[in-house]
Amino acid sequence: MNQKDTVKILDIDLYHETIVEREIENDVVKLYPDGAAFGLYVLLQEMDSNAEPLSPANILVFTYDRGDKVGMNGSHLIITTKSPINAQVGDSKVESGLPQILNSKDIVAMIIRGKAKKPVFVYMNGNHYEMRDAAKLWGKVTGESERMIREEFHTEELEMAQIGPAGENMVRYSCIITMKNRANGRNGTGAVMGSKNLKAIVSSKAV
Repeated sequence: MNQKDTVKILDIDLYHETIVEREIENDVVKLYPDGAAFGLYVLLQEMDSNAEPLSPANILVFTYDRGDKVGMNGSHLIITTKSPINAQVGDSKVESGLPQILNSKDIVAMIIRGKAKKPVFVYMNGNHYEMRDAAKLWGKVTGESERMIREEFHTEELEMAQIGPAGENMVRYSCIITMKNRANGRNGTGAVMGSKNLKAIVSSKAV
């Protein structure tokens, strides 16, 4: 467990095209026993309770189990949102290398809010964050879009969480895909990501 007084939440506003690191007291984070509980706390603090699942008012919260559970070869990325399947708040887990990267930056949660004006993906490299045009990726299956992203950055050293055509078209049970073929199989998180015009979250493995 991080012993610093403060840690960070990465707040990504797709509509306003801003990515901001916000500090949060570590004592607040420690009140929650795992990443799922903390993700629910963040979502209830940040989301309008009347938000429709596929509206810009819904948010996605990415967390993970902290401390010794964050392994070098990946652990579970926990995604919390209001589900388009039943309009209830819930979480879904998927194996990913992103938790280790976030943990190394003292980032305990990522919030995705709003809706981009056009298809984008979020790129992270160290302390650099940006939104990049995803028009050429839109409509591609995840294997093809992953190949194209790796070619764009000329490296295999990337971790991704992305959606395919089902998510783009807001199929209510669609998933977010990581590590080429890992899928979070509950709650329709892919549809929520697609409703925000967000194709992928991409991070360099460099920390």
